Amino acid sequence: MNSRPVADTRLSDLLLALATETDMSLDAVRSAIAEAPEFEADIWSFALEWGVMTSEVVPNEALAQAEAVAPPRGVGSWAAAEVHDPFAGKSPSDLKAIATLVDLPFSILSKLCQRLIDATTIPLALVRALAPHLNVKPGELFAFLDLKPTLATADYRSTVRPEVSEKMSFAVAVRTTDMPAGQRDKWLSLAE
Repeated sequence: MNSRPVADTRLSDLLLALATETDMSLDAVRSAIAEAPEFEADIWSFALEWGVMTSEVVPNEALAQAEAVAPPRGVGSWAAAEVHDPFAGKSPSDLKAIATLVDLPFSILSKLCQRLIDATTIPLALVRALAPHLNVKPGELFAFLDLKPTLATADYRSTVRPEVSEKMSFAVAVRTTDMPAGQRDKWLSLAE
């Protein structure tokens, strides 16, 4: 009988929890390190790559360890689990209701559904707010948003397949969407 070894997902689980369930402050990073000291270099590297830490904040010995972790990884590579579409089966009226609940214009939520926004630029507060309405964990939602963009599901009649747009930053999506000034300011402050 052949048995496949079970992948050790402790590091990816820890990093996804750090990114989606904490404010990724210095205290949160140190707490994650205390929970799994064997992954100290990976945790420091992750925090540096995500731009939540600067090299001035990271202790010198930890910085040397973090720089030794190779190759540099994005959050998408930390998660090895199969990714499911949390928007599947949601009607347009369901999505409009969710957009209203999280105070987000429907057009931006539509861009998120199509993965047209760079996941690393989406405020973690938004990922955390959306996840319960989609019945997923924040890390699962982030893993979906980090996939390549998709085409809209509309039919097309052409011999040439339409091209998928490049991902945009969340801040660009906010700036190019019509919304009240207060709502725009709120999302821009979270995105920048």
